[in-house]
Amino acid sequence: MNRNCRLCGALALAALTVAVWAPGLQALPEDATAPINIDADSFSGSLEGGWSTLKRNGANPARVSQGSLVIEGVEIRIFSENGEVQSVIATGNPARFQQQPATDKPVIKGSGMEIRLDNRTRLLSLNEDVELNQNDIIYNGTHIDYNLDSRQLDGTDVHMTVPPRASTP
Repeated sequence: MNRNCRLCGALALAALTVAVWAPGLQALPEDATAPINIDADSFSGSLEGGWSTLKRNGANPARVSQGSLVIEGVEIRIFSENGEVQSVIATGNPARFQQQPATDKPVIKGSGMEIRLDNRTRLLSLNEDVELNQNDIIYNGTHIDYNLDSRQLDGTDVHMTVPPRASTP
Protein backbone atom coordinates (compact mmCIF):
# COMPACT_ATOMS: atom_id res chain seq x y z
CA MET A 1 0.00 0.00 0.00
CA ASN A 2 1.48 3.37 -0.90
CA ARG A 3 1.86 6.24 1.57
CA ASN A 4 -1.20 8.14 0.28
CA CYS A 5 -3.44 5.08 0.69
CA ARG A 6 -2.15 4.55 4.24
CA LEU A 7 -2.86 8.20 5.03
CA CYS A 8 -6.37 7.96 3.53
CA GLY A 9 -7.03 4.82 5.56
CA ALA A 10 -5.81 6.47 8.76
CA LEU A 11 -7.93 9.56 8.13
CA ALA A 12 -10.99 7.45 7.33
CA LEU A 13 -10.50 5.44 10.51
CA ALA A 14 -10.10 8.57 12.61
CA ALA A 15 -13.20 10.19 11.09
CA LEU A 16 -15.25 7.03 11.54
CA THR A 17 -14.15 6.59 15.11
CA VAL A 18 -14.94 10.19 16.05
CA ALA A 19 -18.35 9.85 14.39
CA VAL A 20 -19.31 6.57 16.03
CA TRP A 21 -17.28 6.13 19.22
CA ALA A 22 -17.65 9.48 20.94
CA PRO A 23 -21.39 9.76 21.63
CA GLY A 24 -22.55 8.20 24.87
CA LEU A 25 -19.74 5.82 25.82
CA GLN A 26 -17.92 7.93 28.39
CA ALA A 27 -18.07 7.42 32.14
CA LEU A 28 -16.15 10.42 33.46
CA PRO A 29 -17.21 13.90 32.32
CA GLU A 30 -13.71 14.59 30.98
CA ASP A 31 -13.84 11.39 28.87
CA ALA A 32 -16.09 13.22 26.39
CA THR A 33 -13.34 15.70 25.56
CA ALA A 34 -10.47 13.22 25.67
CA PRO A 35 -8.79 12.27 22.39
CA ILE A 36 -9.68 8.94 20.82
CA ASN A 37 -6.68 6.66 20.47
CA ILE A 38 -6.64 3.70 18.09
CA ASP A 39 -3.97 1.07 17.69
CA ALA A 40 -4.55 -1.64 15.09
CA ASP A 41 -2.66 -3.37 12.31
CA SER A 42 -5.62 -3.21 9.94
CA PHE A 43 -8.96 -1.48 9.49
CA SER A 44 -11.91 -2.36 7.29
CA GLY A 45 -15.13 -0.38 7.25
CA SER A 46 -17.20 2.46 5.92
CA LEU A 47 -17.76 6.06 6.91
CA GLU A 48 -21.42 5.57 5.98
CA GLY A 49 -22.11 3.35 8.99
CA GLY A 50 -22.49 -0.38 9.43
CA TRP A 51 -19.66 -2.59 10.67
CA SER A 52 -16.04 -1.51 10.95
CA THR A 53 -13.34 -3.95 11.98
CA LEU A 54 -9.99 -3.33 13.66
CA LYS A 55 -7.45 -6.16 13.85
CA ARG A 56 -4.07 -6.75 15.36
CA ASN A 57 -1.80 -9.47 14.05
CA GLY A 58 1.10 -9.11 16.49
CA ALA A 59 1.49 -9.79 20.18
CA ASN A 60 -0.29 -6.60 21.26
CA PRO A 61 -4.10 -6.37 20.95
CA ALA A 62 -6.07 -3.89 18.85
CA ARG A 63 -7.05 -1.07 21.17
CA VAL A 64 -9.62 1.70 21.16
CA SER A 65 -9.65 4.17 24.03
CA GLN A 66 -11.17 7.47 24.98
CA GLY A 67 -10.47 8.79 28.44
CA SER A 68 -11.03 6.04 30.99
CA LEU A 69 -12.77 3.64 28.59
CA VAL A 70 -10.42 1.10 26.99
CA ILE A 71 -11.41 -1.94 24.92
CA GLU A 72 -8.77 -4.36 23.63
CA GLY A 73 -8.92 -7.51 21.54
CA VAL A 74 -7.42 -9.40 18.64
CA GLU A 75 -10.42 -8.11 16.68
CA ILE A 76 -12.74 -5.23 17.53
CA ARG A 77 -15.92 -4.71 15.52
CA ILE A 78 -17.88 -1.47 15.81
CA PHE A 79 -21.43 -1.18 14.48
CA SER A 80 -22.71 2.33 13.88
CA GLU A 81 -26.00 3.72 12.71
CA ASN A 82 -26.81 7.38 12.03
CA GLY A 83 -23.41 8.47 13.32
CA GLU A 84 -23.68 6.72 16.69
CA VAL A 85 -22.17 3.55 18.09
CA GLN A 86 -24.82 0.87 18.47
CA SER A 87 -22.53 -1.97 19.52
CA VAL A 88 -18.91 -2.99 19.94
CA ILE A 89 -17.69 -6.59 19.92
CA ALA A 90 -14.14 -7.44 20.96
CA THR A 91 -12.72 -10.94 20.76
CA GLY A 92 -9.39 -12.13 22.03
CA ASN A 93 -7.52 -14.54 24.20
CA PRO A 94 -8.85 -12.80 26.26
CA ALA A 95 -10.41 -9.50 25.17
CA ARG A 96 -10.24 -6.83 27.87
CA PHE A 97 -11.96 -3.65 28.98
CA GLN A 98 -11.54 -1.09 31.69
CA GLN A 99 -13.43 2.02 32.70
CA GLN A 100 -13.51 4.40 35.63
CA PRO A 101 -17.17 4.96 36.48
CA ALA A 102 -16.58 8.11 38.59
CA THR A 103 -13.64 10.10 39.91
CA ASP A 104 -14.18 8.73 43.41
CA LYS A 105 -14.54 5.12 42.22
CA PRO A 106 -11.77 2.68 41.28
CA VAL A 107 -11.22 1.48 37.73
CA ILE A 108 -13.33 -1.53 36.77
CA LYS A 109 -11.47 -4.15 34.74
CA GLY A 110 -12.88 -7.13 32.91
CA SER A 111 -11.85 -9.84 30.50
CA GLY A 112 -13.40 -12.67 28.53
CA MET A 113 -13.03 -14.43 25.22
CA GLU A 114 -15.72 -12.06 23.91
CA ILE A 115 -16.86 -8.65 25.14
CA ARG A 116 -20.05 -7.10 23.76
CA LEU A 117 -21.08 -3.53 24.42
CA ASP A 118 -24.67 -2.59 23.56
CA ASN A 119 -24.76 1.19 23.68
CA ARG A 120 -28.56 1.37 23.47
CA THR A 121 -29.04 -0.61 26.69
CA ARG A 122 -25.64 0.45 28.16
CA LEU A 123 -24.96 -3.23 28.83
CA LEU A 124 -21.47 -4.72 28.65
CA SER A 125 -21.49 -8.53 28.35
CA LEU A 126 -18.42 -10.64 29.03
CA ASN A 127 -18.56 -14.20 27.71
CA GLU A 128 -16.49 -17.35 28.26
CA ASP A 129 -13.70 -17.48 30.87
CA VAL A 130 -14.87 -14.22 32.38
CA GLU A 131 -13.20 -12.19 35.09
CA LEU A 132 -14.42 -8.84 36.39
CA ASN A 133 -12.71 -6.82 39.12
CA GLN A 134 -14.96 -4.22 40.72
CA ASN A 135 -13.67 -2.48 43.85
CA ASP A 136 -11.31 -5.42 44.61
CA ILE A 137 -14.19 -7.90 44.46
CA ILE A 138 -13.33 -10.45 41.78
CA TYR A 139 -16.08 -12.18 39.83
CA ASN A 140 -15.26 -15.24 37.67
CA GLY A 141 -17.79 -17.04 35.55
CA THR A 142 -19.12 -18.15 32.20
CA HIS A 143 -21.08 -14.97 31.51
CA ILE A 144 -21.39 -11.60 33.25
CA ASP A 145 -23.55 -8.64 32.24
CA TYR A 146 -22.42 -5.28 33.60
CA ASN A 147 -24.67 -2.21 33.34
CA LEU A 148 -22.43 0.80 32.72
CA ASP A 149 -24.91 3.24 34.26
CA SER A 150 -26.21 1.43 37.36
CA ARG A 151 -23.05 -0.73 37.86
CA GLN A 152 -25.40 -3.68 38.40
CA LEU A 153 -23.99 -7.16 37.71
CA ASP A 154 -25.79 -10.32 36.58
CA GLY A 155 -23.95 -13.54 35.86
CA THR A 156 -23.98 -17.26 35.15
CA ASP A 157 -21.81 -19.87 36.93
CA VAL A 158 -20.22 -17.07 38.96
CA HIS A 159 -17.60 -17.41 41.67
CA MET A 160 -16.93 -14.30 43.78
CA THR A 161 -13.88 -13.49 45.86
CA VAL A 162 -14.52 -10.75 48.42
CA PRO A 163 -11.44 -9.51 50.27
CA PRO A 164 -11.63 -9.18 54.05
CA ARG A 165 -12.38 -5.77 55.46
CA ALA A 166 -9.47 -3.96 57.01
CA SER A 167 -9.72 -4.19 60.76
CA THR A 168 -9.75 -1.00 62.78
CA PRO A 169 -7.23 -0.76 65.66
